[in-house]
Amino acid sequence: MTPSMLASILLILAILLIVAEVFLPSHGILGFLGALAIGGYLYFSIQAGYCSTLEIILFVAGLVLLVFEAVLPGFGLPGITGTILLFIAITQSAENPGLGLTTLATGALAGLGLGFILVKAGFTSKLFTQSVLDTKLSSEEGFLARKNPDALLGQEGITLTPLRPSGRILVGDQKLDAMSQGEFIESQATIEIYEVSDGRILVRPKKK
Repeated sequence: MTPSMLASILLILAILLIVAEVFLPSHGILGFLGALAIGGYLYFSIQAGYCSTLEIILFVAGLVLLVFEAVLPGFGLPGITGTILLFIAITQSAENPGLGLTTLATGALAGLGLGFILVKAGFTSKLFTQSVLDTKLSSEEGFLARKNPDALLGQEGITLTPLRPSGRILVGDQKLDAMSQGEFIESQATIEIYEVSDGRILVRPKKK
């Protein structure tokens, strides 16, 4: 097996590991293995003579921008720029652009397939389920959501952003992260909290 083929396999494996890290409670282990696979991809690309210093810089910069985007709400300029930089780095560090595109497409399809399977199995992406359990509520109001999540059950509020299915809600004077059970809920809609479990808040439209 040539270094170029090994690099392609490692890149696809890295994508699968990163997708698994997003959905599974691995405590960063799968993400670390994904990072190692990315390192192996770069190593074998260099060994094959297809990856230069410029591609490495573009690759690292793209990863940094995507990580930065992951901690921010929405998909903005860092995410778009990071994706473009990674696309350029991968296609230019492959044996030829066609092989780079094929590897990316294969990895993307495999990642989407794995994500679909994990969602069907009941796992939820950690990127879209940042909930009130990570938001400290004022002790003067009588509780901390982290310590007493059941106190939120049945409370009503309004959506500050559309839920697609995740977004922001307002309960009393607290802005919280929540998600619907898959359906779209428009902004400024009245909702009620019907479940708080596994580090997430589930809401549904308030019946009139």
